[in-house]
Amino acid sequence: MTWNDINALVLRILHRWWIVTIIVFIVVGAAGWRLSSSPERYRTTTFMLINASPDLGPADYMRVVGMVQSDIVLATYSDVFSSPRVVGPAMADANVWPERWTDYDVTVVREPDSSVLRMIVEGPDPTLTTALTEAIRARGDAVLGELYPIYGIDLLSNGPPESELISLPWMRAVALAGVTGLGLGILVALWFDSLVAYRRASLASATTRSSGMMVELRSPSRQDVVAQR
Repeated sequence: MTWNDINALVLRILHRWWIVTIIVFIVVGAAGWRLSSSPERYRTTTFMLINASPDLGPADYMRVVGMVQSDIVLATYSDVFSSPRVVGPAMADANVWPERWTDYDVTVVREPDSSVLRMIVEGPDPTLTTALTEAIRARGDAVLGELYPIYGIDLLSNGPPESELISLPWMRAVALAGVTGLGLGILVALWFDSLVAYRRASLASATTRSSGMMVELRSPSRQDVVAQR
């Protein structure tokens, strides 16, 4: 591609600038409307180690340590942590109206090839997400301590859980929407310009053919000229 081709392409885009502007406004407006209707999302991630209870004797401790590696034990702990028996009372302990918790999600999964559980709590408010994480952690520890006293839960973090923003920030989302709209607008503008040029060429070709046929019909043939002589 030469500089002349690039200049011609730029001139075509500038000639249809209004199409690019409309597309950019539509895409940015749609992104803004989508963001305004969707609240921000925050997440806490907590890692917990399932181990034998330190209250056991040496022989029982080693036996329970071997049992912890069982998939059944870890799957049970994961299900109990995310069950209504733990999550429901934890939400009640946070002293927040029940309808406030409708947008909060709790997920507990096992880390591959380990005895570590990862608990993920997501919600629209960072403070409530952190409070709910701590309440579930405490409630789950108490419930599982009653159900399985031979096991213990060790928290693998240095401090309280911290909420992090996982939804796309407003300015970044608008910037991405603007870039997307600009690219889409340029493609539409080039397509529209090519369509108009093709239509003009087709009309010009049809007009030329019609003019040629009219000239043919009006011009006398050679036989007619001889006959007239």
